[in-house]
Amino acid sequence: MARPKGSTNKKLVSKQEQKESVAGLGDAIKKFTSAMGIKACEQCNARARFLNKAFPFNTEKREMTQDQFDAWKVFKESEKKIIKDEDMTFIEDTYNAIYHTQNLPCRTCGGQGWLQLVKGIDSIYNTYL
Repeated sequence: MARPKGSTNKKLVSKQEQKESVAGLGDAIKKFTSAMGIKACEQCNARARFLNKAFPFNTEKREMTQDQFDAWKVFKESEKKIIKDEDMTFIEDTYNAIYHTQNLPCRTCGGQGWLQLVKGIDSIYNTYL
């Protein structure tokens, strides 16, 4: 069977392999510019390394330890209507440990940022119920 005109004999790469090959924003930009025909120079590679460090794509497993699970259960059972500073620190620490991030939402701008963190923790917590 003849190949269509203009086709290449490139190896097909699975979606999982594609995700693994992009460590962060720098790799994503590098992949895009390469696809556009722009070759990377050493300065481009340095920028890609910097951006990968600054904006990594999180591929680590999201799991809770038993201690995190138990502490979150106690927190949820308290049904707090207002969260205090120590609660915010607990939510930040728990979220960041589970999601391998350094997320620090504004403590004075209202509840939407905190609600997102709580929902994120809940989504992992609920997988253990």
